[in-house]
Amino acid sequence: MGEEARNKRNMCVFLFLNLFYHAVTEGEFLFQKKKYVVEEVEGVSGEAARLPCNMSVQTGDTVYLVLWFKEGLTTPIYSYDVRELLGGQPKHWWDAELLGSRAFFNAGSAPSHLLLQGLSREDAGLYKCRVDFQRAPTRNTRINLTVVVPPRRLVLVEESGAEVRNYVGPINEGNDLHLSCVAHGGRPAPSVIWLLNDQVIDDDVESREADETSNDLTVSGVTRSLLRAQLTCRASNNQVSSAISTTVTIDMNLRPLDVIIHHPREPLSASRTYEVLCSSRGSRPPAVLTWWWGSSRVPAADDTTSHGGNVSSSMVRLTPNASDDGRLLACRAENHNLPTAVIEDTWKLSVYYAPSARAVLGASINPKNIREGDDVYFECLVQANPPAYKVVWKHNGVVVRDEREGGVLVTNRSLVVQEVTRSHAGHYTCQASNVEGDSSSPPISLAVQYVPLCRPGQVTVYGVSKLEKAQVTCQVDAVPQVTRFFWTFNNTAESLEVPRERFTESLGGRTVVVYTPMSDLDYGTLLCSSENMVGRQAVPCVFHIIPATQPESPTNCSLHNVSANSLTVECEPGFDGGLNQTFAMEVYGTNPHTLKANITSKLPRFVVIGLDNESEFQLIVYAGNAKGRSGITRLVAITHKLPVKQLETRLSSGDSAGVTQDTLAVEVTPLLGVLAGIVLVLAVIAVVIIVILRVQCSAAARRRQAHERGNHKNGDKQQRKQEKRSHAQQHKTKQQYHEHQHQPSLKKSHGSHSEEVHSPVDDLHDCYREQHLRQHVPDDQSPDVVACSGGTCSRL
Repeated sequence: MGEEARNKRNMCVFLFLNLFYHAVTEGEFLFQKKKYVVEEVEGVSGEAARLPCNMSVQTGDTVYLVLWFKEGLTTPIYSYDVRELLGGQPKHWWDAELLGSRAFFNAGSAPSHLLLQGLSREDAGLYKCRVDFQRAPTRNTRINLTVVVPPRRLVLVEESGAEVRNYVGPINEGNDLHLSCVAHGGRPAPSVIWLLNDQVIDDDVESREADETSNDLTVSGVTRSLLRAQLTCRASNNQVSSAISTTVTIDMNLRPLDVIIHHPREPLSASRTYEVLCSSRGSRPPAVLTWWWGSSRVPAADDTTSHGGNVSSSMVRLTPNASDDGRLLACRAENHNLPTAVIEDTWKLSVYYAPSARAVLGASINPKNIREGDDVYFECLVQANPPAYKVVWKHNGVVVRDEREGGVLVTNRSLVVQEVTRSHAGHYTCQASNVEGDSSSPPISLAVQYVPLCRPGQVTVYGVSKLEKAQVTCQVDAVPQVTRFFWTFNNTAESLEVPRERFTESLGGRTVVVYTPMSDLDYGTLLCSSENMVGRQAVPCVFHIIPATQPESPTNCSLHNVSANSLTVECEPGFDGGLNQTFAMEVYGTNPHTLKANITSKLPRFVVIGLDNESEFQLIVYAGNAKGRSGITRLVAITHKLPVKQLETRLSSGDSAGVTQDTLAVEVTPLLGVLAGIVLVLAVIAVVIIVILRVQCSAAARRRQAHERGNHKNGDKQQRKQEKRSHAQQHKTKQQYHEHQHQPSLKKSHGSHSEEVHSPVDDLHDCYREQHLRQHVPDDQSPDVVACSGGTCSRL
């Protein structure tokens, strides 16, 4: 314990001797009058300041002690001792009487600094930071702290001496504006500036007296653009704290900008009442509108203001007579706060007679050389006594409206079309009207020249086989006519220009090239372009030359709206093979197997009606083009059962029909009875033959299935033999099908009713056709069979 006390005592002696040595050797203690670098730090009264200190050390060295001094004091005001650690941290000491708890040395920041909070004017002065190292010499950092006191408040004063708050004025348009801004307090004296809508307009300080600094502002000839403008006075004396400011809004009395009588300058019929509207804008407060006949005032029928008081409107009702011809009607606008700001609009009344109109192009326009993008204007020359009151422009019989956004400007007797396009071409007329009647001018034609453009709706894809000729037609629209065509062929390897002798040109912007692909490299795109007197076509017409093939099978076929006697099939078309394709669907009954319908369509959508209820049908869908047929898509559909009420209706109809037939049977002759008996016998024989053929077909099908299973067990040799026999049988079946296809069916007639009766040969054809369909549809062309009944479908 005694050893520790001796160490502390020795440390105090060392510190004292060190301080004494520097006091003796440095003359005026710590702040002798020598030339050295002083860092400037500015702080605001009441805020905080950071005084930097250079504590950088060399490798292998360390800081022992940091002492802070202030000019005028002989002892440190703050120490940072690394030699005496408290709880593993350096020891901090400060002059509590001078600094209180406002100071803290932060050695770990970059740079290290002494933080002084709650600055006051007394904290200003010269500070020194002395750093002692273990090996290196002592380093001193000198800082001059300036404490700034911001201004307290700002006051705006008018020329009359009255204080201004929020608004200044109202100031008459054209008068001068005078304002003074006075800043109270601040050390050093603040700078006072004026800003208009955040833009500096005056930064000259006129006077500094005692604790006040002022800047006088003068704006000469105030314009209406300053209405509701923001005038701001700002004062500041440092770069640390925010400047103080005050803002006022300028209020003004404005003269009216214009006055307009909103009525067509047209003739007025005698003894007819007219309502004439007049408006004025821009006056503040709103303008007062009055009507005058020469020097006589006319009472207004209605006065209104709109758009926040910016627009004043007045309406007067007039009933002129013949004596009023040539008189002036005036609408006068005035602002009572500005007695000299009075403006008026006048209208000289007149009487009109039937006009004669003629439409002409502008004198500087050549009607034979008008191109897209040019500006065109028309004039309507009207002769009338009195003049016409209305002129209407028409384009191809349709009235032309004023569409400034579209470049169409319509005035009283002129029409301006800016940047004309080909849609503006055609016939233009102007129609003039007055109380005596209407008159239209003869049409004047406007021809707009433009570079060629591809005509829409052309065939752009051509499917062509090798060595097959394809006539590729290119059509363009152009004014004037096309003077030359160009054809270019592109593929993945090269781009070639087609010689002129390979294609033909004709009037009407049409050219045809005969193209024959010889190899795979001859498939690609043909580009057709043209030119006329205006220029060359910007975007060529593109035609694709692809190998022509058979179309692909329709896909995603599905049944819809299945009822007792109808159904709908919808598919998605496959690739058309480069040619126009059509779609077909064959409907077969399964018991017996007969063709019920054969439908073709340009779209893969088919509607079948007139089917038997509660029956199964096989649907075969395919596509075709000039190169042949696609594979088939097969579906199976089952129609619904007849509703009970509909079935009862049919039965009752059958009963009544039977009664009628019985009644007729009493009246028929014996010859008709004999014929009916013969027909009945033939029908019975046909039924027996059909039953026999069905049995034979079923037996043949079972033998064929057993034979196929046997062939599957045999080797490849037997399978090839079986294929030969199968092809022979198919050929024989096909011949029999064609032999029997054209045999007429037997019909029996009774009154106006007819019923088809199939012969045994037809039944044989049905049997063979069922086998043919089962044998000739390869697996790659037979998608899964979908059986649908109502809205329920399942794969077979």
